[in-house]
Amino acid sequence: MERNGAGEVEPGARDLSTPWNVEYVCGVREESFVALMKIGVPDAGFPEALKPCPEEPVSETELQEIIEFGNERTRKQGCYATDPAPPGCLRFTYVEPATGLEVAFGGTLWGQWVSGVRNGLTPSRYRYGFGPEGSGGELQCEAPAGCTATATAKGGLKAIGYKEVQLVVIK
Repeated sequence: MERNGAGEVEPGARDLSTPWNVEYVCGVREESFVALMKIGVPDAGFPEALKPCPEEPVSETELQEIIEFGNERTRKQGCYATDPAPPGCLRFTYVEPATGLEVAFGGTLWGQWVSGVRNGLTPSRYRYGFGPEGSGGELQCEAPAGCTATATAKGGLKAIGYKEVQLVVIK
């Protein structure tokens, strides 16, 4: 579907630029409401209905959210229900050519979105590594059979819009 005959495609008609699904939910961090980003959601459960924010942003709510993130993997739900992870989940393959090692990982990563201010000079950031162990989720080893290793992610990314000058925020 084109807009104004200029060859631009309507945003709703565009294909995803990543092979995994991304959801944002209202969360509590340091007793204030923040946007939490869930990278890797099975196609069967996407998009999920938005859950309202808790009434009060208290530290007990934060701890409960972090425990729920970990329970998804231990209970074999969502992206951990099957091996390999279902479509829409975060999946990557680690390859070390020198040793002939090739291991696939799949699952979900959680992170906190921190909105920037003004323009691309102070961009928004996606910060992962907020859990009790400093991780934003664990990816489960998928191959070879019997692999029980996990992969965690720590760090952050900048989020810059069109031509690296627009500010991308979540409200």
